[in-house]
Amino acid sequence: MGQAPALAFKAKTMINFFRRIRKKLADDNKPLKYMRYAIGEIVLVVLGILIALQINNWNEDRIKKIREKEIVQFIYDELAVNAHYIDERNKEFKLRLSKAWELLGMTGAKATSIHPDSLGKYTETIFIMGTYSPYKMNLTRIIHGNEFNLIRYDSLRSFLGDYEILLDQSTQLYESISSQISHWELIDHGILTSESLREHRKKYGVKELVNINELRLNGNTKDILSDPKFAAALGYEISTFHFFINRTEEINEYIHHLQDFIAKHYDVH
Repeated sequence: MGQAPALAFKAKTMINFFRRIRKKLADDNKPLKYMRYAIGEIVLVVLGILIALQINNWNEDRIKKIREKEIVQFIYDELAVNAHYIDERNKEFKLRLSKAWELLGMTGAKATSIHPDSLGKYTETIFIMGTYSPYKMNLTRIIHGNEFNLIRYDSLRSFLGDYEILLDQSTQLYESISSQISHWELIDHGILTSESLREHRKKYGVKELVNINELRLNGNTKDILSDPKFAAALGYEISTFHFFINRTEEINEYIHHLQDFIAKHYDVH
């Protein structure tokens, strides 16, 4: 027998017990019989209502706690997925940063000709940005839904709100970086010709520019590497890569903080 039915059974048993005592007391004194009977009925009704309300409140609280655990489990699972995703993007940007420093060392007065394919691979790694989509579907759905207040800890709700803002800011930052360092800079700084970019877009699609070494470089590689504009472009990439690496590390630190809090206060797996 469940806990709620058991409480209801006990409440009914208690009411019957009090009813028998009330009847016996009423029978012992005939003039006060009906008054005692009426008062007893009122007491029993009130007692029954109070017990029923208590059982109902207990049952509602139990249901809310079950749903709270489900909600927190959804968030906890998504945090684990996002931690891996953010860590991979962090490694990717560290690779971009390393290649940008290498290529920057080949620029300036000491620049020499290198094979176009080699320069193409460098520029592919440094300038061509993929997508950036942190996992937050469950997070957003829960924060902006009707069940967010089921999470009993004010601090956890606050942490989750800050975490969502952090993810949104990182996405906006990435989009800002992508728009500034992608195709137009490759053309503006003399790395590619407009014609070759259009041909590649026609072949692979507007947003998919991943094989830059297949494109025609605009001019001699020594001229490109010795051009101050190209060195300036690399310097800009290096600064933005540093900034984004710091942001992804901040996000991962926040994720681990949330995971620790949830594991400490909830039975998650």
